[in-house]
Amino acid sequence: MKKIALLFIGLMIFTSVQSQRKDNKTPVKGKLAVNSKTKTVKKEVANPYFKFAEETIDYGDIYKEDKEETGVRKFEFTNIGDKPIYVARIKTSCGCTTPKYSKEPVFPGESGYIDVRYRAKNPGRFTKSLTVFYNHTGEIKKPADNKSLKLKIKGEVFAGEKEI
Repeated sequence: MKKIALLFIGLMIFTSVQSQRKDNKTPVKGKLAVNSKTKTVKKEVANPYFKFAEETIDYGDIYKEDKEETGVRKFEFTNIGDKPIYVARIKTSCGCTTPKYSKEPVFPGESGYIDVRYRAKNPGRFTKSLTVFYNHTGEIKKPADNKSLKLKIKGEVFAGEKEI
């Protein structure tokens, strides 16, 4: 009788575990986000609204006196979401970095830009960040409601002019 009871308990535990297991035919890759309130799991996507050609621009070696080297670089992006994106504002990590960007909404499938000008004042390596605050709901909202993402520029500044 004890053997039957143990077998029955074992079978119930096995059945319980199997019923809670989700049979997903395709494996999930990437990070998973778990919502503790609703007990749901979803795949985390880095940014489901923007697709940038590059998220870091390397200025390379630039020379302090060469104005062309420190000129404007362009971050180009495509709206891969299903609603218009509004770039609300861009905060830079330094006053030597000046952004210009699309003020109009970027509709799904369309492209936008963020131009960045770096003014080289001090020799040495640099890495500067731009925090892009945007709204992806199709509405213009208060900045506090906006999401953000980071872009970077980097390079090395040398004193004087480039030798030819």
